[in-house]
Amino acid sequence: MAIDISQYTIEQNVPIPARKSSGLKALAKKMQPSESVVMSSYSRAHSLRNRIYEIGHKATVQRINVETNPRTRDYRVWKLGEKK
Repeated sequence: MAIDISQYTIEQNVPIPARKSSGLKALAKKMQPSESVVMSSYSRAHSLRNRIYEIGHKATVQRINVETNPRTRDYRVWKLGEKK
């Protein structure tokens, strides 16, 4: 099926809008080394960890309260020092 290109208009000099940081990336930037955040799911915790890696820091994730509540789904994410 051919596309009717007459329905489209070509525009020039339209600026590209600035991209906003995702919520997790903004959180990663706001955190200081040795600070931590509790996340309610494994996937969100690892997404935050990945955003911390992207901005040039080390990070670690650990499930919390495993001994007292084995069914917990909460994870703590720590922002560590800069990557070497």
